[in-house]
Amino acid sequence: MSIVSISHRWTILSRALSHSPLRQTTATVALRLASRPTSNSVDFVGNTTKLNSPSDRFIFEDESEDYANVTRNATPKTLSTLGHIEATLPLRLPEPVVSDTSIFEDFSSDTSSNDYATLRVSLREPPSSAFQTLETLIRREQNEEAWALCQEMLSSGIDIPKSNVYGRAAMAVLASHELSEQDQISRCSLWLSMIPSAHENNELGNKRIILMRRRVFQGLQPTITLAIQFSLIMASKGYLEFIAPEAVVFVTRFAPPPISLRFIKDFLTSDFAYIGDVDSKQEKDLQGVRDEERLHRLQELAHLVQGPAIETLTRSGEFAAAMLLLPTPKKPFRLSTRTYDLLLSRLRDTRVGSFPDYIDLVEKLRHDPSYYEEPWSLSYAEIDPWHTRTKHFEALKHELDPASPLYIGESLAVQLRSILDGIRQSELSVPELVAFFSDYYDSGRTTAIIRLRKLALGRNWPTGSAFLYAEMSYYLNHALYLLVLKTYANHFYFSGVPEEELTAAIRYLEANDDSEHRHPAYSTKQKNLIRRFFPNESHTDLAWHALVRAAPSTRDVDALYHRFMQYQLRIRNENPPENATRLSFPPSIEHSIGTSVFTVFLSRLLRPNQPSRASEFFRDMAKVGVNPTIHHFTLLATFYVHVGDIQRTFSVVRALEQEHPVTSPSPIQISLETIHRQRPEPGIPIPDAIFYTSLLGALVELKYLKEAQEIRRLFYKRFIHTMYLHPPLDIALRNLKRLEYEVDQQRVTFQAERPQS
Repeated sequence: MSIVSISHRWTILSRALSHSPLRQTTATVALRLASRPTSNSVDFVGNTTKLNSPSDRFIFEDESEDYANVTRNATPKTLSTLGHIEATLPLRLPEPVVSDTSIFEDFSSDTSSNDYATLRVSLREPPSSAFQTLETLIRREQNEEAWALCQEMLSSGIDIPKSNVYGRAAMAVLASHELSEQDQISRCSLWLSMIPSAHENNELGNKRIILMRRRVFQGLQPTITLAIQFSLIMASKGYLEFIAPEAVVFVTRFAPPPISLRFIKDFLTSDFAYIGDVDSKQEKDLQGVRDEERLHRLQELAHLVQGPAIETLTRSGEFAAAMLLLPTPKKPFRLSTRTYDLLLSRLRDTRVGSFPDYIDLVEKLRHDPSYYEEPWSLSYAEIDPWHTRTKHFEALKHELDPASPLYIGESLAVQLRSILDGIRQSELSVPELVAFFSDYYDSGRTTAIIRLRKLALGRNWPTGSAFLYAEMSYYLNHALYLLVLKTYANHFYFSGVPEEELTAAIRYLEANDDSEHRHPAYSTKQKNLIRRFFPNESHTDLAWHALVRAAPSTRDVDALYHRFMQYQLRIRNENPPENATRLSFPPSIEHSIGTSVFTVFLSRLLRPNQPSRASEFFRDMAKVGVNPTIHHFTLLATFYVHVGDIQRTFSVVRALEQEHPVTSPSPIQISLETIHRQRPEPGIPIPDAIFYTSLLGALVELKYLKEAQEIRRLFYKRFIHTMYLHPPLDIALRNLKRLEYEVDQQRVTFQAERPQS
């Protein structure tokens, strides 16, 4: 084909295109490809040539080329060029065929192989800009556009290369509140399937997998279904060891036992199947993995899967499910002695049933070397260098250096060194921490609090848990209820406290709190999540205390108490939660609420116009299996004093005295030292120094002299009083003496004013 015929042919096409509107296909929109131009054209070397008229034939060639000038000035061989074109071209160009990669020429013609128009485009290898566009949309968080483009590419048969960037899209799906759970599962599954497998990934990619795990289980708090789906997909891609540390504990903690056991089985099965697929010597199905290799792999994963699952089920009181995960002769693997010891202690101390058969089996496994191994732990010398390398520890050195302008003083420095030693050895003292918080905040400083929190949370669960408990205790003592609730919400899973009530209380306090400019603790709030823990009873109790104390009205407290009792009865009766996908209600019967929660409800809901409400509280305690403590009897007795029912007051006192008679008094310091270490026991509790102190103070305040003198007599019968050991008692006794003096003076005055008979 000559250059002249080619030019004439493109001229006709140019005329036709110049009179047709621009067409934007789906590919031009999604891939950001330019629409076909009608007035400008770009040549291969980047020069843009203006088409001066529809008859301009030079589309790709530069006019400066010699052959183009010759062609322009050449004399045509025929007078009717148009006739020649019409005779050469068919009346209608052929329709494009998907399998035909030729553009305009007939691929079967002799001249087509030499024509530059025979450009090949492979549908299996689309332009790289498509992938760049998809990744750009994901990084810009244009999630709906990215999903639409991904669907279009897949429906067109385009293979999308695997990349870790699709993990960001999966996290965006999990964080979405607009998608239904079914849509979240389908979209998240697709995005995760496009992540490289473990053997295809590099170290940076593995770090991103760990970040995804933390984001899912510590930040997003997905539903059980989403958490299971995410975990199984990642295990099928070889990431079980990266996901297991939090996935196993999360699912076994919040899912019912049958689902937890099925998850453990599927979790391991997905990992075995991945190993079988990767190993070219094995078949692709699970049967191709030899039994000995599966047992070896099972032993490798025991400390990541079976051990944490057994411990979590044990703490939840699901002993039957925990026993099903123990090693057997057919599946022998070793568990830590710590796991066996925890299971044994809970089986022996449980208040729900008796399990002698379980105890015998665990004892046998505990002493068989084939089934146990000693837990590995760092020595002090190995732990210390880790802390000295951290930037937080280095920053705290300036506050401990007397030569530094940031020196905090000798007293605070001694406290700070002791706390750092406690973090190193994972032996933090909560009272010591609370005292340090008080002294440090009083000095107007905040830096060390932030640094210590990060060190403690990054150390391990016992250290981080103790630090957070001390923080919440300090906030509660200073009526910083918002900080108590935010600390719980930021660092713990919603277990033991209804999520709806807690989040509503936070919103209310944030809208009405005016303490932000007064207390320095507000400047130490945790902004970025470090890690999330499972709360124990002490953390949950503090959260309930803050909820009750922060409630604006008695009506709100009543509603909260009704919710509290629903929650307790649901756990006590082992009923499933209202919504199985929510995290507000763990399926545990052992995760009970502490007795102190009833104490704070009693203090706010006992009202003089409802004296019968007190007996209602004690009946509710019996319903949920909570044994009343001396604190509840103290509140009850002082309540009766304030409503003027002295007869009921002393009925409470007589019940305590008759249940626990004494023959000789004991030092008061013994009672004071055991106040916070007493465990609720069935039956009527032993009266302590706090009981007599509170009752004596209430009677003196309301001028019940004879009754106050009787309580003082009972106190001296039981305890030996030592001045200054318990200041509230000293004050109550002084006030009683003052009341006696006032009564004596009134008697003398009255007798002096009586007329002599």
